[in-house]
Amino acid sequence: MDVAAALDKLIPAAVYTGSLTANTQEAYAAIQWGDERPKPSWTELSAVVIEPPLADVLEGIFLDGIRQFAAIVPASVRGQLFILKAAGVEALKAGDIEATKALIEEAPLPQDAQVEAIRAEMLGRFPS
Repeated sequence: MDVAAALDKLIPAAVYTGSLTANTQEAYAAIQWGDERPKPSWTELSAVVIEPPLADVLEGIFLDGIRQFAAIVPASVRGQLFILKAAGVEALKAGDIEATKALIEEAPLPQDAQVEAIRAEMLGRFPS
């Protein structure tokens, strides 16, 4: 668990001193709480779900798809897809969600129901 990320999700910009880099209950207990808001319990922190960044999620789906369908996707197209993946990840890191979504929608993928299912899964991860 990323203790600092969980704490930030529960108490944005919490005021405290000490280090949470160990990501342990002991490190959390040792911080000096300086915030007016109540310090969350370890149980409350443990219940927080931190979603990975969209770029990481999409990159994982994309790479799994390329590996899964390597037999039906020619090497030249796979090369183009890796370029497409890199462009999409960089666009997301720059905050351009619409450009990434357009890249995925218009990707030159083979006409295959399973490949289209991967595209749909990726598009389904975008915020509405």
